[in-house]
Amino acid sequence: MVKAILCGVLVFLSECSLSLADDLRNCQEQRDDIVYEMGQAKRYGNVHKQRGLETALSRVERYCQDDEPDPRVDQLSRAHTDVRRREDQLEVAIDSGSSRMVEKYKKKLAQARARLRDLSDK
Repeated sequence: MVKAILCGVLVFLSECSLSLADDLRNCQEQRDDIVYEMGQAKRYGNVHKQRGLETALSRVERYCQDDEPDPRVDQLSRAHTDVRRREDQLEVAIDSGSSRMVEKYKKKLAQARARLRDLSDK
């Protein structure tokens, strides 16, 4: 019961945070973030959050309109998403206890962060 309530609150907050930031981000970035969060919800079996994010994604696809897309913003968005994904992978590797996997994902995270830093400096 408590778990269901927490899931509902998380879905509500995630939708609110996505809708509040609509003006600050382009449509592709919003889609990328929602798809990423949906993947995380699937990975952890959070069906309620998944449903809420599916609704959010359909709303973004229906109502969001970009002017001309800025390739630099798109690259930065993808690099930022890649860093978050690599951080999650490293966390899973640490939880698994495999030192080989931890080292592998540390390197990949360092590469992703370097790419993000390079794109941010341009």
